[in-house]
Amino acid sequence: MSTDAPYHHFADRAALLAALSTQGFQLLGNEVTAARAAADTPLRALTARAETYVRFSREHPGHFRLMFRPELSQPDKHSDAMDAGDAAFAVLVDTVADCVAAGLLPGDKADTIAVAWWGLAHGLASLWLDGQLEKRSAQLGTEAPALVDDIMRTFTALIAPSA
Repeated sequence: MSTDAPYHHFADRAALLAALSTQGFQLLGNEVTAARAAADTPLRALTARAETYVRFSREHPGHFRLMFRPELSQPDKHSDAMDAGDAAFAVLVDTVADCVAAGLLPGDKADTIAVAWWGLAHGLASLWLDGQLEKRSAQLGTEAPALVDDIMRTFTALIAPSA
């Protein structure tokens, strides 16, 4: 295969990267949707969604890194990538809405909680990909998956202490 072969299917490098980013967001969306569906409570769905997000980053590091590099995939010019990212985020928004509907989280803070939850999961995923989470886990006498689980359970208890 020649180095020009991808350009027979894509207009330029950004179009190719946007297609890969779109694919990554679709994979992520499918995985977090399945995690949400498998959970037995709305709060467990929220925690499972974050754990799945972190695991996805480890299993698909190329996609994950690309998905959050808009200067490469130019989602403003390739709406499929932006739409796929929005769809994956919508799963989180819907999961938070389930928690609000169950009386577990305050409705007036739903948007803030969704962004905070995403930030927490994304931060953990990035730290793990960069090797920092494993380093800190070892210093704490645990392993990264156990630390992620503990962090998510702790954060859940902080935002929904009566659940």
